Amino acid sequence: MTSLNEFYGFQQTPFTKSVAAKDLYPSRAHREAQGRLAFALQDRSAALLTGDVGTGKSTAARAFAQSLDRNVYAVVYLPNPHLGVSALYREVLLALQVEPAFGFMRLLPQLRTTLQDLARKGRYVLLVVDEAHLLPPELLDQLRFLLNSEMDSASLITLVLLGQPDLAHKLRFAPYEALYQRIAVRFHLKPFDLEETAGYVKHHLHIAGYQDQLFSESFIAGVYDHTRAWPARSTTSVATPCCWAPLRTNVSSTTLTSNASSLTSKVRLADDRTLSHQEALRGLFSVAPNLLSFNSAKG
Repeated sequence: MTSLNEFYGFQQTPFTKSVAAKDLYPSRAHREAQGRLAFALQDRSAALLTGDVGTGKSTAARAFAQSLDRNVYAVVYLPNPHLGVSALYREVLLALQVEPAFGFMRLLPQLRTTLQDLARKGRYVLLVVDEAHLLPPELLDQLRFLLNSEMDSASLITLVLLGQPDLAHKLRFAPYEALYQRIAVRFHLKPFDLEETAGYVKHHLHIAGYQDQLFSESFIAGVYDHTRAWPARSTTSVATPCCWAPLRTNVSSTTLTSNASSLTSKVRLADDRTLSHQEALRGLFSVAPNLLSFNSAKG
């Protein structure tokens, strides 16, 4: 079977989530997000970064974290919002290479002591909590306690909450008002515009080792139009031409129809989600090898 990389001459597969931070596409929104995170870190205050599914919240935070001097900043990333309160403190302590104390009542004092010890050595902690819109009330309270460790002085920890847009609305309600007031930096990531969609595609193809123009302008425009609001139930009508177009081969409508169900199942998401530009392109290349196999068999 002809592999995707062999077919196109890629040195590596484009549009993967494992791309190195230095190779991430520097969109305007991502650059601004990282600038605001830098301000929050310098000020040792809390930050809130929101955006719809697939707009790159985690990507922006990852790129920012990897730009930091690890001799000065210890980065703790929590991808699981379904932790218990004890597990929250344990995860942070373990990430800081400290063995957690036994018993819940000892964990918060231990963490505060750890943060103070690091600060005396000139080191500070960046705590990134992903999927924060799913955090239960008790965990949001504990995060507030962490920020209150030094009363009204600068906190010893910079908290970054990443979540979907409803997180910003949730934090405005009375139970979370104290935490919301401590968030000094708020930024909402918007999807790419057409120019950035084209730039994103060109950038990742270049990183993969492809120097020519693989996609036509009309194809890029089609990807942009369909991914601005692409419900999973509409995937069938969009994914098939998107997957076949880059193979630069003549395919009959009968072949497209017969392969539609198997192709779209690989890029289908939950009914309440939409595909971002990045997700659509990842889906495009994830199903392309199957098409290549079919095309090679015919040849």
